[in-house]
Amino acid sequence: GKHIFQSNGGGEYSYIPALNENDAWIHAMTEIALENLQGWVSAGWDSNEAQKAAEVTALRAKTL
Repeated sequence: GKHIFQSNGGGEYSYIPALNENDAWIHAMTEIALENLQGWVSAGWDSNEAQKAAEVTALRAKTL
């Protein structure tokens, strides 16, 4: 990374460790994401079921 950065005009290069280099941080970031995406994402989501639900909703809307 440093060589590519500097050979393409980059100046001073300082390495900053990434949070994802440690399993504990990956787990923590996963928990934060799941807490904040609650209701958007679910482990049991099924695209076929979602499609069926959308079709039922569309049919109901047409009957109104």
